[in-house]
Amino acid sequence: MCRWNDYSRGDMTRDFIIIIAVCLFALLVANLASQFVVQMYGDGWPPAVRLRAATFIMQLTAMFAPAILLDKVLRRDGGDRLIYSLNTMPSLRGVVLALSLAAIAVPVIMLLSGLNAALMPSDGWLHEYAIGQDEALNSYYALVLVGASPLGWAANVFLIVVVAAVCEELLFRGVFLGFLLRCGLPRVIAVLIVSIMFVCIHSQVSAFLPRLVMGIFLGYAYLSFRNIWAVIIIHAAYNLLALCDYVLDLPLWLFMLFGGVCSVIAMRTIIIKD
Repeated sequence: MCRWNDYSRGDMTRDFIIIIAVCLFALLVANLASQFVVQMYGDGWPPAVRLRAATFIMQLTAMFAPAILLDKVLRRDGGDRLIYSLNTMPSLRGVVLALSLAAIAVPVIMLLSGLNAALMPSDGWLHEYAIGQDEALNSYYALVLVGASPLGWAANVFLIVVVAAVCEELLFRGVFLGFLLRCGLPRVIAVLIVSIMFVCIHSQVSAFLPRLVMGIFLGYAYLSFRNIWAVIIIHAAYNLLALCDYVLDLPLWLFMLFGGVCSVIAMRTIIIKD
């Protein structure tokens, strides 16, 4: 773990400015780069391929690149990277526990999605805004998923499951949460702030509550595991199960049954020592 006892107010202010500047610059570069690549090389590409390419470039330049850059810039006194070392992989027991937690999270998030929908207003500007967001997201998934070839499905899984989990966890739990904790904020406040940022970056009002809870869950999982890769595994496994639900439209009871089995596995994993 990094040594933070000498983190002065001046260093804190400087690092905050660096984080804001790097993230804003990364967003600008991400938009320009994705538009440039699609315009220059996308004329002969199918729409789904163009959309996947733009998504990959956005995730790589808007989240992954600034996370790695900020990790190097903000490191102090030879401390480990991203609070907890990237070089340390979780144990087999940690991997099993991470996968089990992801399976448990899916039915909980599905129930929260229903609650979020019930709390949404039935009319007004917020209702119209939420509908527009959902239609745009459904159009995206319909374009990249419907009729996809085996290679297209491999690209979809890579982007939605792997790339999204790695990029988002490195930036949100690795850099942002690490910085707020280094500033001396209580864990609950730091996790809540990062979770709200996690919700805002997805810009989907109809999924506000489930994403907020998922962000809190991932934040505390990060602090509990003390390993960024364990949280990436949780996030990636959750994305994979959510993708399966979106494509296959599986019933809630099946996920609840699967989550129940995984909860037993998780408890046994916690009890049984290495």
